[in-house]
Amino acid sequence: MKLLKGDFFLVLVILVQFFPYNHYASSTIVKSSSTYDEPVYWPTDGWRTSLPEDQGMSSIKFQEMYEYLDSTVELSIIRASLRSILVIRNGFLIHENYFSSFANENTSINIYSCTKSVTSSVIGIAIEKGFIGGINDNILDYFPDRTIANRDNWKDAIKIEDVLTMRAGFSWDEADYSRPDNDYTLMYASPNPVQYVLDKLMAAAPGSTWVYNTGCSHLLSALIDNRTGIGNKEFTQTYLFDPLGIDRPSWSIDQQNIPYGGSNLRLTPRQMAKFGFLYLHNGSWDGQQLVPKEWVQVSTQPTNTTWWYGYQWWIEPHRNSFSARGYKGQQIIIIPDYNMVVVFTANTNLIGNLYSVLIDDFIIPAIGHVPPSTSKTQTTTNPSSLDLRSETTTTSKVTETSSFISFPIMILIMSTLVLFIRRKAV
Repeated sequence: MKLLKGDFFLVLVILVQFFPYNHYASSTIVKSSSTYDEPVYWPTDGWRTSLPEDQGMSSIKFQEMYEYLDSTVELSIIRASLRSILVIRNGFLIHENYFSSFANENTSINIYSCTKSVTSSVIGIAIEKGFIGGINDNILDYFPDRTIANRDNWKDAIKIEDVLTMRAGFSWDEADYSRPDNDYTLMYASPNPVQYVLDKLMAAAPGSTWVYNTGCSHLLSALIDNRTGIGNKEFTQTYLFDPLGIDRPSWSIDQQNIPYGGSNLRLTPRQMAKFGFLYLHNGSWDGQQLVPKEWVQVSTQPTNTTWWYGYQWWIEPHRNSFSARGYKGQQIIIIPDYNMVVVFTANTNLIGNLYSVLIDDFIIPAIGHVPPSTSKTQTTTNPSSLDLRSETTTTSKVTETSSFISFPIMILIMSTLVLFIRRKAV
């Protein structure tokens, strides 16, 4: 018995009813990767912990990392000065270790120059809210009531961006903090640190030369302090720390009651991880865009390829990461490709490149040493990690192939069904 034209129409109607559902299921699987951009939860009230294996990592590599730290006398000496190592993967605290009896999850520490990255983020917030005009504004325009020494065309041309990138051009030397003539020491010992910076001689044209300068960071703090009407401390607490669930951390102020823009903010390692997690998610936090996305992206791009420095952030191009770095081994490293934040705290100047070795040889290689997790926490993580991208791509291909094969099979099934109905009718 042959199919008639009416039968083909009937088959088509039946297929229209079924096939869109199968196609929608395919789209749903592919789109599920977009939910990775939104974490399973936000750690405002605290971090949730997870086994490394549940986030696609191997505990064995962490054991090997500590064996490495004990492998030589020199490394053992450094390990004795470490305070903590924290690893956040897919939004979960998968590794946390405190090395000394006085350090634990509630111990706040001076994060030293990691403060600079916090100050940078608040500059971005202040610009977005209209308190500061923009990065191309001349910095001296924001200090109109000050009499500034050694003023010349170069100094008049310093832009906010030059200060952010430490290319202001001031004559400045803080390479050796043990020296009494170190500019960092002299600045904070002066009765007016902001004035100390503004009065410095110029050594180069703005934007031309990079020189590490905590004075630049303090100018940024003063800028926020002057323009917001509530002071830098209160502004930062309201628009950054409160949404992150960080309750009024200690932050030293200078003789003019301006918070140190480049140092002396105290956070716990878990709070440091929150700040890193904010930047991992492009300034977004629990439905709010705390730091403008564009600011995060521009801030973490290098403005020079000698020192690889952005807007008060250090850039590590070899792993596509960026970091806040502080004196004596404080670091917050954001690694978007692996959906990861790593926090180190210490009390030593002997770190050198040790943290890079720990990340590149142990922490990142821990990924992929175990089968992908089937837990719900793993299937709702950020797609920015390389291994999750490959899983998503594979899933999409399998789904598309399944849809392609199912269509002719459904035609055969529906045709058989129509023939069966017609035969029964006869």
